[in-house]
Amino acid sequence: MDINHVKEGQITIITINGRLDAAAAPVADKTIKKLLKGDCLRMLVDFSKLDYLSSGGLRVILGAAKELKRKGGQIVLCSLPNLVREIFEISGFNSVVPIAESVDSVIEQMGLKPVQPFTNSGVQGLGLRSSGLGLRLTASTPQVHPTNRVQPLTA
Repeated sequence: MDINHVKEGQITIITINGRLDAAAAPVADKTIKKLLKGDCLRMLVDFSKLDYLSSGGLRVILGAAKELKRKGGQIVLCSLPNLVREIFEISGFNSVVPIAESVDSVIEQMGLKPVQPFTNSGVQGLGLRSSGLGLRLTASTPQVHPTNRVQPLTA
């Protein structure tokens, strides 16, 4: 498992690549707790490269959500592979942690827009999925869609 993060303003964007299983969960937990000890109040977790999620990995995510809620913050998950999405649906945790289709949809739902789209490895876009780096966001008019619980983030 690889876990990468980038911070832009008050938003911490985390990408997890590989398996978030019992062996990798302690590393992910330590990394996320370290981020949460700082001033992290807004967290976006991109699972587009996640291959597997065990109960240990689920506990890491739920622990982060609980801590962020306690601090008055928010976590949003996005780009969940089908197997991972099923785990959240079957466990009922999709009602606890907001889930979005993609990084782009989170940006749209939260009323954010990219400052400077760029090309990464020849693919036009925000560059987050392949490197975990290079996303810059600015706040615009917040939008809250009635079909989800995602709240506007401020950068």
